[in-house]
Amino acid sequence: MLRDAQEVENKIRNYIRSGVQVVHLVCGGQINAAEQMLKKIADNLNLDFRTWDPAKGFGTNNMINPVQALEAVASGENAVQGNAIVAMHDLHYDLGAIPALVSSLKRLVSMQAFNNGRQRRPLFILTTGSVMNPDVMPYMKMVEMVLPNRQQLSTVFESIQQSIRDESRRECTQDLRHQIVNSLSGLTCPDATDVLAESVLTHGRFCEEVMDTVEEEKALLLKKSEVLTYVSKKEIMSSTDLGGFLELKNWLNRRKVAYTEEAERLKLAMPKGIVLLGVPGTGKSVCARAIAKQLHLPLLKMDIGALFNSLVGESERRTREAIQVADSMNGSVLLIDEADKALGGAVESSGDSGVTRRIFGQLLTWLAEKTTRTFVVMTMNRVAGIPPEMLRKGRFDEVFFVDTPDADERRQIFEIHMRARDIDPTSFDAHEWTEIIEASEGFVGAEIQNSVSDAQLNAYEMDPSTEGKFTAAQLVSELKLVNPVTKVDPINIEQIRSFGAERARNVSGRSRKVVRQHVRAMDMTMGDPNAKR
Repeated sequence: MLRDAQEVENKIRNYIRSGVQVVHLVCGGQINAAEQMLKKIADNLNLDFRTWDPAKGFGTNNMINPVQALEAVASGENAVQGNAIVAMHDLHYDLGAIPALVSSLKRLVSMQAFNNGRQRRPLFILTTGSVMNPDVMPYMKMVEMVLPNRQQLSTVFESIQQSIRDESRRECTQDLRHQIVNSLSGLTCPDATDVLAESVLTHGRFCEEVMDTVEEEKALLLKKSEVLTYVSKKEIMSSTDLGGFLELKNWLNRRKVAYTEEAERLKLAMPKGIVLLGVPGTGKSVCARAIAKQLHLPLLKMDIGALFNSLVGESERRTREAIQVADSMNGSVLLIDEADKALGGAVESSGDSGVTRRIFGQLLTWLAEKTTRTFVVMTMNRVAGIPPEMLRKGRFDEVFFVDTPDADERRQIFEIHMRARDIDPTSFDAHEWTEIIEASEGFVGAEIQNSVSDAQLNAYEMDPSTEGKFTAAQLVSELKLVNPVTKVDPINIEQIRSFGAERARNVSGRSRKVVRQHVRAMDMTMGDPNAKR
């Protein structure tokens, strides 16, 4: 996988020198950047640069017929004389609809008519997406543009800065400039130009508020992505709003240093990420928000189900694009939620022509080779079918097990949700709290949250004058109506707990011995005939 613009440029230059006939260049929203890169390569190789599009042909004539245009490139007639890099825009539409064009392309490539010892006229087909007629795919190479690097984004900043006429508004400290350029990571050059220009116009100068506006605009731009969602800082919670997870919080605190400027200077290894494996509803996804807050990084959510598409090669392209966007953010937390649903049984998967295996392979390779500031949080609700290589050291720093909260953690979770609803937890005495904690034995965080919400609604319905401030008895009554997930899906819960007891680190710091005892106790509660009594 090509990681930066220089690697893309080098790859294309090598293709031209080695005699490659046709290159499919997938540009995304960077058509102009792609043309500028091809022009630069053409100058370096002493070649001319020609463009064609279905509306204007080559510009100097009216050759809009794609078959005629292709033959002209091969023969060097009309507008395409001498040695040149030829960029043809949106030719994939005609390649999917005109059989004569497909036949012509195959014939000319087989004859090496474009790029040979006599003439050098390599053909580049520029498209926004990667969809291409499968009949012609074997006759061309495919290269994808990557998002701009820091140097290119610095050029964008300088361009905007120079465009400001008022010298006082143009001022910007070196430190602030560094932060603003970092905030532009993950955007194409055109998008970065538009967003930065709007931000400066909104605030009237370069200031810290510019970065907030940039992040808001990035969230809107990422909505174009079918795979990634940007989570606003306003939606990211503090670790103090997350009950339990003490061991994980301490583990993260020891790794925050890796994201400092000094650590970058010392070339300290960047953390790769963690797997959160555990009982459904225990707050694994919510924990990712707290991790982003603790590491001072933006949060991206990957919809792993959206990676899959029926078009040939599209699923793999979406995976590559999502990885590139995450890495280009120059520091982010990437949440891959409920990965077991999409990747469970990936090794044995065969019903989808191997698409799941290939996506799984792409993710494995990226996780193993990743040196960027992207911190991956992968959550799983079950272990059945998960290939063991996914969870090994080197791809993730640690595998954490998330069990149902103990008594102290349940108290924390109750208090967090009560305060969020303006209900004072200290209004309950010790005896009442004992009843609440006992009634919620085996509950997960989501079930506690819903119980608090239901108790508030019912209290208000019965007596609006209470303003929803329920009593301990009303809350206990709601808790007794809940059938917790630990009883609904006991087999899966037992598998997860057995795995977590032996092969994962508990997020709360409970020892493996304590976890094994808890598993045995649950077996006895559920009537496991093999459990010792």
